[in-house]
Amino acid sequence: MKKLILVTLLLSSTYLVAGPAPKGDAKVVADIEIRKAEHPCGQVTSAIRKSDGAIYAVCSNTEDYLISNQKTNQGIQTLVIRCSVLPKIGMPRSTCKNTK
Repeated sequence: MKKLILVTLLLSSTYLVAGPAPKGDAKVVADIEIRKAEHPCGQVTSAIRKSDGAIYAVCSNTEDYLISNQKTNQGIQTLVIRCSVLPKIGMPRSTCKNTK
């Protein structure tokens, strides 16, 4: 239970202070970052850069992800958040797809 609360708090605070994803082609960046995070994906089938610089990516296994950067005490860290997790931290799932 403590681990779930910690993850929820981390994701909530992370999302609120997240910035643009790493520079480069959205599909290439998404593929690299999803693999580094060891999330199940198969192959990135589409990826778009949102107006805030984050990337919305869809995988061949139908999972979709939000990719962005966050400033931490250790520097900039790239975050890969499964869109299905957003409702669990009190955010609408549509946040992933919203490109405005």
